[in-house]
Amino acid sequence: MRIWVFAAIPLALIALIAGEFFAAPAAVSTRALLAAVRKDLRFTYHDCVPLGWKPVPVSGSYVPGYSASVQNYGEWLDALWRGHIERSDLRSAQARDVFAVLNRLTQERLLTRKIKGNGWNYYMTVRALPYYYGSSVFHDNRDSLPYLCYSAIVPQHIDWLMPAPRRARSADGARWYKMQFSWVPSTAPEWANDTLVRMHSVVLPPLTSPTTASLAYSDGDWYVTNLYDRGWMLPALKYSADR
Repeated sequence: MRIWVFAAIPLALIALIAGEFFAAPAAVSTRALLAAVRKDLRFTYHDCVPLGWKPVPVSGSYVPGYSASVQNYGEWLDALWRGHIERSDLRSAQARDVFAVLNRLTQERLLTRKIKGNGWNYYMTVRALPYYYGSSVFHDNRDSLPYLCYSAIVPQHIDWLMPAPRRARSADGARWYKMQFSWVPSTAPEWANDTLVRMHSVVLPPLTSPTTASLAYSDGDWYVTNLYDRGWMLPALKYSADR
Protein backbone atom coordinates (compact mmCIF):
# COMPACT_ATOMS: atom_id res chain seq x y z
CA MET A 1 0.00 0.00 0.00
CA ARG A 2 2.82 2.44 0.88
CA ILE A 3 4.50 1.78 -2.45
CA TRP A 4 1.27 2.60 -4.28
CA VAL A 5 0.86 5.88 -2.35
CA PHE A 6 4.37 7.15 -3.13
CA ALA A 7 4.08 6.05 -6.74
CA ALA A 8 0.87 8.02 -7.06
CA ILE A 9 2.45 11.32 -5.95
CA PRO A 10 4.34 11.96 -9.23
CA LEU A 11 1.19 11.02 -11.16
CA ALA A 12 -0.80 13.57 -9.13
CA LEU A 13 1.75 16.28 -9.87
CA ILE A 14 1.73 15.44 -13.55
CA ALA A 15 -2.05 15.56 -13.56
CA LEU A 16 -2.02 18.97 -11.83
CA ILE A 17 0.44 20.46 -14.31
CA ALA A 18 -1.40 18.96 -17.25
CA GLY A 19 -4.65 20.33 -15.87
CA GLU A 20 -3.27 23.86 -15.90
CA PHE A 21 -2.29 23.50 -19.54
CA PHE A 22 -5.64 22.10 -20.57
CA ALA A 23 -7.41 24.76 -18.49
CA ALA A 24 -6.20 27.29 -21.04
CA PRO A 25 -8.78 28.50 -23.57
CA ALA A 26 -9.96 25.46 -25.49
CA ALA A 27 -9.03 26.87 -28.87
CA VAL A 28 -6.35 29.51 -28.37
CA SER A 29 -6.49 31.54 -31.57
CA THR A 30 -3.03 32.94 -32.21
CA ARG A 31 -4.60 35.65 -34.32
CA ALA A 32 -6.99 36.68 -31.53
CA LEU A 33 -4.22 36.61 -28.92
CA LEU A 34 -1.91 38.67 -31.14
CA ALA A 35 -4.69 41.18 -31.75
CA ALA A 36 -5.33 41.52 -28.00
CA VAL A 37 -1.62 42.02 -27.28
CA ARG A 38 -1.33 44.62 -30.02
CA LYS A 39 -4.31 46.49 -28.59
CA ASP A 40 -2.87 46.53 -25.06
CA LEU A 41 0.59 47.63 -26.25
CA ARG A 42 -0.46 50.28 -28.76
CA PHE A 43 0.75 53.00 -26.38
CA THR A 44 3.97 51.21 -25.38
CA TYR A 45 6.40 53.65 -26.93
CA HIS A 46 9.91 52.85 -28.13
CA ASP A 47 11.77 55.69 -29.89
CA CYS A 48 11.37 59.04 -28.14
CA VAL A 49 13.01 62.43 -27.92
CA PRO A 50 13.21 63.94 -24.41
CA LEU A 51 10.99 66.99 -24.24
CA GLY A 52 12.88 69.89 -22.71
CA TRP A 53 15.62 68.00 -20.86
CA LYS A 54 19.01 66.48 -21.54
CA PRO A 55 19.67 62.76 -20.87
CA VAL A 56 23.06 62.18 -19.24
CA PRO A 57 24.62 58.71 -19.77
CA VAL A 58 24.94 56.55 -16.63
CA SER A 59 25.84 52.84 -16.62
CA GLY A 60 24.21 51.94 -19.90
CA SER A 61 21.14 54.08 -19.23
CA TYR A 62 20.73 57.79 -18.42
CA VAL A 63 19.46 60.30 -15.88
CA PRO A 64 17.97 63.77 -16.48
CA GLY A 65 20.48 66.59 -16.69
CA TYR A 66 19.57 70.16 -17.58
CA SER A 67 15.82 70.67 -17.75
CA ALA A 68 13.80 73.50 -19.26
CA SER A 69 10.48 72.03 -18.14
CA VAL A 70 8.26 74.30 -16.05
CA GLN A 71 6.58 72.14 -13.42
CA ASN A 72 4.31 74.61 -11.59
CA TYR A 73 1.82 76.00 -14.05
CA GLY A 74 0.24 79.20 -12.91
CA GLU A 75 -2.20 79.69 -15.79
CA TRP A 76 -5.66 78.22 -16.14
CA LEU A 77 -5.95 75.84 -19.13
CA ASP A 78 -2.20 75.91 -19.56
CA ALA A 79 -0.43 73.81 -22.18
CA LEU A 80 0.09 70.13 -21.36
CA TRP A 81 3.83 70.84 -21.38
CA ARG A 82 5.62 74.15 -21.03
CA GLY A 83 9.29 75.03 -20.92
CA HIS A 84 11.52 78.05 -20.46
CA ILE A 85 15.16 78.71 -21.31
CA GLU A 86 17.05 81.78 -20.15
CA ARG A 87 19.69 83.28 -22.44
CA SER A 88 22.21 82.92 -19.64
CA ASP A 89 21.54 79.14 -19.55
CA LEU A 90 23.04 78.81 -23.02
CA ARG A 91 26.52 78.98 -21.53
CA SER A 92 25.89 75.31 -20.65
CA ALA A 93 26.43 72.67 -23.37
CA GLN A 94 23.46 70.67 -22.07
CA ALA A 95 21.20 73.73 -22.27
CA ARG A 96 22.36 74.40 -25.83
CA ASP A 97 21.45 70.83 -26.82
CA VAL A 98 17.98 71.22 -25.31
CA PHE A 99 17.60 74.62 -26.97
CA ALA A 100 18.48 73.14 -30.38
CA VAL A 101 15.98 70.31 -30.03
CA LEU A 102 13.17 72.58 -28.84
CA ASN A 103 13.77 74.94 -31.76
CA ARG A 104 13.73 72.01 -34.20
CA LEU A 105 10.41 70.81 -32.72
CA THR A 106 9.12 74.36 -33.05
CA GLN A 107 9.97 74.31 -36.76
CA GLU A 108 7.87 71.13 -37.03
CA ARG A 109 4.94 72.94 -35.34
CA LEU A 110 5.03 70.56 -32.39
CA LEU A 111 5.85 73.51 -30.12
CA THR A 112 5.37 77.25 -30.20
CA ARG A 113 7.99 79.70 -28.94
CA LYS A 114 7.53 83.14 -27.39
CA ILE A 115 10.06 85.61 -26.04
CA LYS A 116 9.65 85.95 -22.30
CA GLY A 117 11.89 88.35 -20.38
CA ASN A 118 15.47 87.42 -21.08
CA GLY A 119 14.64 84.05 -22.57
CA TRP A 120 12.03 81.95 -24.37
CA ASN A 121 8.88 80.11 -23.39
CA TYR A 122 7.91 76.94 -25.24
CA TYR A 123 4.41 75.46 -25.36
CA MET A 124 3.32 72.11 -26.72
CA THR A 125 0.81 72.35 -29.57
CA VAL A 126 -2.23 70.23 -30.41
CA ARG A 127 -0.20 68.66 -33.23
CA ALA A 128 2.15 67.15 -30.63
CA LEU A 129 -0.57 65.54 -28.52
CA PRO A 130 -0.49 62.12 -30.24
CA TYR A 131 3.24 61.86 -29.51
CA TYR A 132 3.34 63.12 -25.93
CA TYR A 133 4.25 60.59 -23.23
CA GLY A 134 4.63 61.59 -19.61
CA SER A 135 3.41 58.56 -17.68
CA SER A 136 4.78 55.06 -17.03
CA VAL A 137 3.14 52.04 -18.64
CA PHE A 138 4.67 48.70 -17.59
CA HIS A 139 7.38 50.63 -15.65
CA ASP A 140 9.04 51.86 -18.86
CA ASN A 141 9.24 55.49 -17.65
CA ARG A 142 9.70 55.25 -13.89
CA ASP A 143 10.06 58.99 -13.28
CA SER A 144 7.21 59.90 -15.69
CA LEU A 145 9.56 62.15 -17.64
CA PRO A 146 8.14 64.09 -20.62
CA TYR A 147 8.88 62.77 -24.12
CA LEU A 148 7.65 63.12 -27.66
CA CYS A 149 7.61 59.54 -28.92
CA TYR A 150 7.66 58.66 -32.59
CA SER A 151 7.45 54.88 -32.55
CA ALA A 152 5.73 52.17 -30.51
CA ILE A 153 6.35 48.43 -30.32
CA VAL A 154 4.18 46.40 -32.71
CA PRO A 155 3.90 42.69 -31.83
CA GLN A 156 4.44 40.49 -34.90
CA HIS A 157 4.41 36.92 -33.65
CA ILE A 158 3.52 34.89 -30.54
CA ASP A 159 6.53 32.64 -29.92
CA TRP A 160 5.12 30.63 -27.01
CA LEU A 161 2.44 30.67 -24.31
CA MET A 162 2.36 28.74 -21.03
CA PRO A 163 0.67 28.92 -17.60
CA ALA A 164 2.47 31.12 -15.09
CA PRO A 165 4.09 28.95 -12.37
CA ARG A 166 2.50 29.21 -8.91
CA ARG A 167 -0.02 31.73 -10.15
CA ALA A 168 -2.33 29.76 -12.35
CA ARG A 169 -5.67 31.15 -11.14
CA SER A 170 -6.82 34.18 -9.12
CA ALA A 171 -9.77 34.61 -6.80
CA ASP A 172 -11.91 36.23 -9.51
CA GLY A 173 -11.37 33.29 -11.84
CA ALA A 174 -8.69 34.91 -14.05
CA ARG A 175 -5.91 32.61 -15.20
CA TRP A 176 -2.33 33.81 -15.54
CA TYR A 177 0.13 33.01 -18.30
CA LYS A 178 3.63 33.77 -19.53
CA MET A 179 4.23 34.60 -23.16
CA GLN A 180 7.11 35.46 -25.47
CA PHE A 181 6.47 37.59 -28.53
CA SER A 182 8.50 39.17 -31.31
CA TRP A 183 7.97 42.80 -32.27
CA VAL A 184 9.18 45.66 -34.48
CA PRO A 185 9.00 49.45 -34.00
CA SER A 186 6.19 51.25 -35.80
CA THR A 187 6.94 53.58 -38.70
CA ALA A 188 8.17 57.00 -37.60
CA PRO A 189 6.31 60.17 -38.68
CA GLU A 190 8.01 62.57 -41.05
CA TRP A 191 9.08 65.03 -38.33
CA ALA A 192 11.21 62.33 -36.67
CA ASN A 193 13.22 61.64 -39.83
CA ASP A 194 15.63 64.34 -38.81
CA THR A 195 19.28 63.94 -37.87
CA LEU A 196 19.11 66.30 -34.88
CA VAL A 197 16.03 64.60 -33.46
CA ARG A 198 17.56 61.14 -33.89
CA MET A 199 20.88 62.21 -32.35
CA HIS A 200 19.11 63.29 -29.17
CA SER A 201 16.62 60.43 -28.97
CA VAL A 202 16.34 57.57 -26.51
CA VAL A 203 14.71 54.15 -26.58
CA LEU A 204 12.30 53.05 -23.87
CA PRO A 205 12.15 49.43 -22.71
CA PRO A 206 11.71 46.75 -23.78
CA LEU A 207 14.88 47.35 -25.79
CA THR A 208 15.11 44.01 -27.58
CA SER A 209 12.90 41.53 -29.37
CA PRO A 210 11.70 38.95 -28.48
CA THR A 211 10.20 40.08 -25.17
CA THR A 212 8.34 38.16 -22.48
CA ALA A 213 5.07 39.28 -20.93
CA SER A 214 2.58 38.35 -18.23
CA LEU A 215 -0.99 37.80 -19.37
CA ALA A 216 -4.34 37.33 -17.68
CA TYR A 217 -7.23 35.46 -19.29
CA SER A 218 -10.68 36.28 -17.95
CA ASP A 219 -14.20 36.06 -19.37
CA GLY A 220 -12.93 35.22 -22.82
CA ASP A 221 -10.46 38.11 -23.07
CA TRP A 222 -6.67 38.44 -22.82
CA TYR A 223 -4.94 41.27 -20.92
CA VAL A 224 -1.25 42.16 -20.82
CA THR A 225 -0.31 42.80 -17.17
CA ASN A 226 3.45 43.34 -17.41
CA LEU A 227 6.45 43.29 -19.74
CA TYR A 228 9.95 41.98 -19.09
CA ASP A 229 13.11 42.91 -20.94
CA ARG A 230 16.10 40.57 -21.11
CA GLY A 231 17.81 42.79 -18.57
CA TRP A 232 16.52 45.58 -16.32
CA MET A 233 13.61 47.61 -17.65
CA LEU A 234 15.82 50.65 -18.13
CA PRO A 235 15.84 53.04 -21.09
CA ALA A 236 18.92 53.69 -23.20
CA LEU A 237 20.32 56.43 -25.40
CA LYS A 238 19.36 55.67 -28.98
CA TYR A 239 22.83 55.97 -30.47
CA SER A 240 24.06 53.41 -27.89
CA ALA A 241 21.15 51.03 -28.43
CA ASP A 242 21.59 51.09 -32.22
CA ARG A 243 25.20 49.94 -32.02
